[in-house]
Order: sequence, then structure tokens, then C-alpha cells
Amino acid sequence: MVVRDQDTVKWPHPLKPNTGNQDQYCHFHRSRGHTTEAYRKLKEEIERLIRQGYLRQFI
Repeated sequence: MVVRDQDTVKWPHPLKPNTGNQDQYCHFHRSRGHTTEAYRKLKEEIERLIRQGYLRQFI
């Protein structure tokens, strides 16, 4: 959540409501349906930010 307000993050559009498990919340999509940890695109986005040097303080 450290990078949530930075312009370097490519945020996806929120998913359509009522899709998936409504007990789970994804901070990356800012919607319910799955957990943030389960989302593969987020992992790819974090890897991209690391390669570009934006998250050096975390490695």
C-alpha cells in the first residue's frame, strides 16, 4: 500500500460488482471478488516497478 498514491503504478479498472467471492477484497482492483494476494497481475506490476527502480527500499 506504500505505492498506492504514486503515479508510477498502473492501476486496473475496478471489476464489475458482484463477481467472485464477496467476502474477499482486492486492494489492487479496489473491489470484491478475490484477494489481493491471489492476483497475478499485481505480482507482475510489482516486478515491473522493482526492475525500474521504484521499490529499491523494499529489496
